[in-house]
Amino acid sequence: MKKIIAIATFAFLSACSNGNPATLTAEQSVAGNEIVIAGSTTVAPVAQALADAFMETNPGYVLEVQSMGTGAGMTAATEGVADIGLASRDLTSDELTELDFLTFAIDGIAVIVHENNPVYNLSFDEIRSIFLGEITNWSDVGGNNAEIIVISREAGSGARGSFEALANVADEVSYFQIANGSNGVLTTVEQNPNAISYVTYGLLVGRSVTAVSVDGIPFTGEGAFDGTYPFAIGFHMAFQRAGVSSAAQTFLDWVMSPAGQAIVVYEEYVPVA
Repeated sequence: MKKIIAIATFAFLSACSNGNPATLTAEQSVAGNEIVIAGSTTVAPVAQALADAFMETNPGYVLEVQSMGTGAGMTAATEGVADIGLASRDLTSDELTELDFLTFAIDGIAVIVHENNPVYNLSFDEIRSIFLGEITNWSDVGGNNAEIIVISREAGSGARGSFEALANVADEVSYFQIANGSNGVLTTVEQNPNAISYVTYGLLVGRSVTAVSVDGIPFTGEGAFDGTYPFAIGFHMAFQRAGVSSAAQTFLDWVMSPAGQAIVVYEEYVPVA
């Protein structure tokens, strides 16, 4: 039902919002209206949805979304290879010397287990202890007598950086297995009944995993927005402090408009505007 409402809202706002850029005809040249967006594999799916919706109502623009990881995306934006970089973590102090950013959506990092794992709730301290290797058997947290297999994203992943910082385990975890990309994490946990890992909530639909509640608190949009849920993260679009092209600025303005934020809702993330 939420998606149906969001689609209708998007269609209405796209037609009526005075804040949207003027629609270009298909016959107009796209020269100067190409936008390259690159970065976080976590953020890329919603960025692609935004790009597709923008191009549908603005056919004079061509947007390309490249999924390469947060670190690579920030480098691409800094070097001008990409107009916009995607990040699922806060930008570092070094990155902020060259880049500015806007937060266009909020999501929660889900701590995930196999769908047949009987554990459905973990305390924050239990999660931290599992990832630090202090708790190594599921029976210690109410599960089966089996070794806990801790799975992680690859180094440089924004989701990994955010989770490790929020869980206070940065640089202290010895992971059992590294999976490349969010889909790699989901597939690995789906295939191993004793695995545990993390991925953003917006990617869970249709996957055979369970997101455990944390200290009895399940993820909700409200909990992510007000900080009640402990693993909430922002999705960021970064760009050079020296300025962006008029095309990129038009897209960024649209993303933060009611029409763009309706797409964020449709993709089941938490809007910020």
